[in-house]
Amino acid sequence: MVRELTSPTLEQTSYENWDTFYALIQDFPHKDQLKISFAYQKVKTEHAMQPPRESGERYFEHLRAAALILIKVGITDPDIIIAGLGHDLVEDTPKFKPEGFTNSERNANAFKKLQKWFGERAAAMILDVTKLFVDDKEVFTKEQAHQIYIARLYQTPPESLLVKMADRLHNIRTLGARSIAKQKEIIEETRTVYLPLFERAKEKYPVETAILLEQMELAMQEVEANYRLL
Repeated sequence: MVRELTSPTLEQTSYENWDTFYALIQDFPHKDQLKISFAYQKVKTEHAMQPPRESGERYFEHLRAAALILIKVGITDPDIIIAGLGHDLVEDTPKFKPEGFTNSERNANAFKKLQKWFGERAAAMILDVTKLFVDDKEVFTKEQAHQIYIARLYQTPPESLLVKMADRLHNIRTLGARSIAKQKEIIEETRTVYLPLFERAKEKYPVETAILLEQMELAMQEVEANYRLL
């Protein structure tokens, strides 16, 4: 059941682990629990050597938080939750390093591996939200990579946009560890670039999208209030 729009359950609790995560999926069908459990452990292992976030917390906390946001907003589709957990696998873990590959080649190889781990649908969602890199063959600048990425997001299914929204929401909630200039930049980008994009998800997920957009706005207002006091 989807929570009410003003529900505080979207907030991250002070401490999360497998037990608190599992408590939220224990009523899911057993086969879905198994799929999500496997993804949880797989993603945790793959990101184990990644440096911590700027806040000092290990990187996996961000991935778990994104998945928890999806669950708490009422998403029960295991593939969406798995994509929330795995949304940074291709960008940030050693198995998917792009040296010597174009973006197309990296993504083709990544899809094969992700499909084997999580199935075709979750693999596609993860690649939908994977950013491009400068490969000097298909993409020549960071600006071009960003433009292509945003244009591609406009073509992705709403399920992938839910994953991106959860990612963005947690990133905004943890902006306090970044510089004021970066906070302002991300909030401006969210309002001008991402919020219009996220509106597309309302067609299929109107309530869930409304909750996520409201929570994003509240989080941005909180960040703005904090840095205006400095």
